[in-house]
Amino acid sequence: MTMTETKLIEMTVKVPKRLADMARAEVASGRFADVDAVVGNALHQLVERQQRLTHLKALLKEGLDSGDPIEFTDELMDDIERRAEERFLRGEMPDPVVCPWLWL
Repeated sequence: MTMTETKLIEMTVKVPKRLADMARAEVASGRFADVDAVVGNALHQLVERQQRLTHLKALLKEGLDSGDPIEFTDELMDDIERRAEERFLRGEMPDPVVCPWLWL
């Protein structure tokens, strides 16, 4: 078995009719080859979501531990926007946490 191959394990899953209908509709639309692919994709997205949540919690803790809070004012927002524009003009990409849509 190569590193790109994945061993498939057969299992039975019971879901509410609403979810079963949704999975079948995804297959009927041609987006997925079969219901197995729908479930696999859903589980993959769950793992990604959990990883993002873990990362966001770590960032939140980092922010809380970083020192005294500062007041969020119009001047602060102007400064943040100015620095972001300077970084953009230098060709720097923003952190995916700040602009996740850029990394899709």
